[in-house]
Amino acid sequence: MKTQLPKLPNKITVDIKKGETGRYLAYLPKYDVFTEASNPAHLFFQVNDLIYTFFDIPKKYQSQVFFIPPVAVREQLSQVDGVKLADVQFQTVYSPLLLKDLHLNYV
Repeated sequence: MKTQLPKLPNKITVDIKKGETGRYLAYLPKYDVFTEASNPAHLFFQVNDLIYTFFDIPKKYQSQVFFIPPVAVREQLSQVDGVKLADVQFQTVYSPLLLKDLHLNYV
């Protein structure tokens, strides 16, 4: 039986900010869950792990579902260290582009 991943929404809002300790925080406000990391590259990994865990994405489908912020957000994150911590905040949207027209055998 072919079906889409039932728990995965089409879009997920991800709020990204740098905390007072210098760690990067990512918050999914609709689901009230968050993750943190010491740098932006690790934060993207952590956000993906959060999505896989929270939405119960089987390991065999994880390579087809991933979070990558828009280029503008990635560029801003790479320049964030010279900015006051309270001023650092971004919002981006996760969208499973590869799943848009793809039907998967979900076990």
